[in-house]
Amino acid sequence: LKSGTLWGSISFVTADGQYCWYSVEVHASEPPDMGLIQVSSPIRQAVAIQVTLTNPSDKPLQLRSHYSTQAIVGPASFVAPPGQPCVFECYYAPLLVGREDGRLRLVSEEAGEFWWRVQMEATPGGPIQLPFFTAQLGCTATHTLTISNPTAAEAHFSASSSNTPRFAVKPSSFSVAAGANMDVVLEYTPGSVGQQEEGSVSFSSNTAGTVEYICRGQGEMPAAAESATVRSALDNTS
Repeated sequence: LKSGTLWGSISFVTADGQYCWYSVEVHASEPPDMGLIQVSSPIRQAVAIQVTLTNPSDKPLQLRSHYSTQAIVGPASFVAPPGQPCVFECYYAPLLVGREDGRLRLVSEEAGEFWWRVQMEATPGGPIQLPFFTAQLGCTATHTLTISNPTAAEAHFSASSSNTPRFAVKPSSFSVAAGANMDVVLEYTPGSVGQQEEGSVSFSSNTAGTVEYICRGQGEMPAAAESATVRSALDNTS
C-alpha cells in the first residue's frame, strides 16, 4: 500500500517441527501522481491549496499529510468521512522569492498513499505603508515595528534605510528565535519644516525573507521655549 523498501521473512514448517525460511526484501514503487497543482503567492502571504479525494469505505479513513517543503503548511493528519468526496486544505506560504517544485502526500495504513505534484512560485511582496510621521524640528518621532520569524530556526535580520538621516532603525541588526517576534524602533528625525520627507526601510533575512515599509513624515516648527529672566549686577557675569 505504501512505496519504499520493506523487509520480512517467510517460514515453512513441517508437522514434525522442521522448517526453512527465506528473507524477503520488497521494493515498492510509488503510485502515479493524482495531478499537478500550480500555485503562486507574494512572499509572507498565504494561498490555500485544496485537493479532493473520496473514501469509498464505510468507515472514516485516517490519513497522514507530508509536505516536501517548508513553504507548504497545514494539518499533520486528516480524516476522510466514509462514502463521500471530501476536501483536504493546506497553504502555500513562501518567505523567499523564487520558483520551487514539491509534493503533497496523504498516506493511509488502510488505503495506501496519494500524492500531487506542486509547482510553486513566490513573487515579491508589496511594501507596507506606515502612518504619517510628524515631529518638531530638532525632535524625534518613533514607531514600533514587530518583526516575525515564522521559520523553525533562528533567523538573523539586517535593517536598511533609503533615507538614513530621516528614518533610522534601532537596532539595525538582530536575531529572532524560531516562531517568535521582536519589536524594533523606527525613528523619524525631520530635516525641514513643512516639507514632506519620504523613505523606505527593509528588514532582510536569508531564511525568513524580506519585509519593506514605506515611510513619510513632515517637520513642524519648534514650540516656543519657556521664557527665562536673567539678572546680573554691572560688571558681573550670571
